Amino acid sequence: MRNVLIVLSIFLMVLLIIGTASATDTTPPTATACSPAKNAVNISVNTQINTTFSEPIKKGTMFIELKNSAGNIIPTTSEITSSNVVTVTPTTQLTAATTYNINIPHRLYN
Repeated sequence: MRNVLIVLSIFLMVLLIIGTASATDTTPPTATACSPAKNAVNISVNTQINTTFSEPIKKGTMFIELKNSAGNIIPTTSEITSSNVVTVTPTTQLTAATTYNINIPHRLYN
């Protein structure tokens, strides 16, 4: 009977420790909004690109790429302008009548 009580006590202690441990968030934030919107047309050639995420993100090493339709990387600066918004600003004027794609890595963890 004593062995059963010891095992039961250890089991209850393990449950208590597991139940009170905080879970680590391993799901990366997802983009919930973007301005200008995806596939937008007639955008100003000196526009900023704002992407809103589903949860706060940390400042850190982010390599955000803005590319034109020929695949050339356009120089930009980027910053987190609120806890869950990244603003990308081209450092040169964009070319009219050109398609651009932005790549924000999924490694933005909170």
